[in-house]
Amino acid sequence: MAAIKKESSFTNKQLDTFHGNSKKGDCIFCSKATGFGVVKNRTSLSFFYRRTSSDSNRSRIVIGLAHKITIEKAVKIAKEMFTLDNAGNNPKDALRTSTEDNALRTVTVPDNDLSYLGNFYEQVYTPYVHKHKYGSALNNINLIKFEFGHLFRKKMSELTSQDIEDWQDKIEKRESNGKPLVYNTIKRKYDTLLGLLSIAIQLSNKPNGKYAGLLYESPFKVRALRGANNDQKREYEKKQKELDRLNRRIMEDSELCAIEEALFQFSRDTSEARTRSRQHTSRKHLPDLASQNFAHWILPFIYLCYYTGMRPNDVLDLRWEDFYNGKLTVTANKSRNYKEPIVIRQNISDQKRLFKYSCKEVLDLWQEDNGSPATGWVFQSDADRNKRLGRDGYKKSWATIQKLAGIQIHVYSFRHHFISYQLSIGSDKIAVAHLVGHKSTRMIDEHYSHHLPNKATDALNQM
Repeated sequence: MAAIKKESSFTNKQLDTFHGNSKKGDCIFCSKATGFGVVKNRTSLSFFYRRTSSDSNRSRIVIGLAHKITIEKAVKIAKEMFTLDNAGNNPKDALRTSTEDNALRTVTVPDNDLSYLGNFYEQVYTPYVHKHKYGSALNNINLIKFEFGHLFRKKMSELTSQDIEDWQDKIEKRESNGKPLVYNTIKRKYDTLLGLLSIAIQLSNKPNGKYAGLLYESPFKVRALRGANNDQKREYEKKQKELDRLNRRIMEDSELCAIEEALFQFSRDTSEARTRSRQHTSRKHLPDLASQNFAHWILPFIYLCYYTGMRPNDVLDLRWEDFYNGKLTVTANKSRNYKEPIVIRQNISDQKRLFKYSCKEVLDLWQEDNGSPATGWVFQSDADRNKRLGRDGYKKSWATIQKLAGIQIHVYSFRHHFISYQLSIGSDKIAVAHLVGHKSTRMIDEHYSHHLPNKATDALNQM
């Protein structure tokens, strides 16, 4: 069979790569079709034709969105535009008619049909995530576009396991730092698509909702993603053990002391900057931070991450009513939609070993700084006091504190330290799991076992 001659130098893989690595306004041109190109929009790509005739203003004419029209159709329209342009006619006529009895249409997917993956992604999923989600969920918007944009012209109900297998075949050939992607990375990317479909199903099953009947169940009747092969399993286990050794550890006292000193320095710098600002007449209304116990909320936030071992997002989710009679009782954020949400219960300790303040002192001082409220968010948004701080709100301040401390460490490391330390002193692992919001000990068994006392070895040594 003779090979089919391609009319464009573009490939879907090339467009996916361009979409992921370019910024708004960047464009690339086809080497086979004169004037035919692709431009990066804010969240999508568009095919266009750039006028080439000598008497034209060489402006761009948009052909259509790259996820709604195939490369083959777009290049045919671009070539027709070129022919019209050089004949002195209006190249836009190619958008209104077709040389093949109107077989070519710039929009092959109805804009108002939300059952198509691309339409649902743009018109429902993206606004939904912006409205309801924080942090990493927002990153999924770009990830889905980059990984699964080639499926945007299909209806969600018509997605097949073969679509996922074909995608998996390609992504397993992709490399990062000269090595194939680990299986968990591939699975996380696939899970973002499942998350989108889950939202579609959730909205579809709301009685009398505007999206009723959109997608009642997953299009994948069986697990679409292949399991990890032996090489991927071995690579994952090797990498996980190395990460556990480096990250899931007890922090050195010297590290903790450097962090606290950096926190104090950051607080002093923040307070002094506010004092300078208040010298301007237009900024006299700003609160005087010199009279505050903590000049910035990052201080009590870090202390609570250290003392409770809770996830950073769970700490940001705390309310004053969660504290009562010397105890903390709060539902783990990740489990709020579970049939049986995980409730974290901890005593608020007044003991301190290394830091200046105990957990109880931190809470009392921060509550005093905020006017001693009995209810409301512990960490309120500056823009809207009725809302909590955003999930990633601490990152900029924490980056500065790391520089002051001369170390590089993630805020999540305080959680690793808490779990590792509790296990190392012989605390019951079930109790530790409940303290930090785990439903079972599976995570501890998998990632913190190197901190568990080796009772079998101790028993043998006593023989």
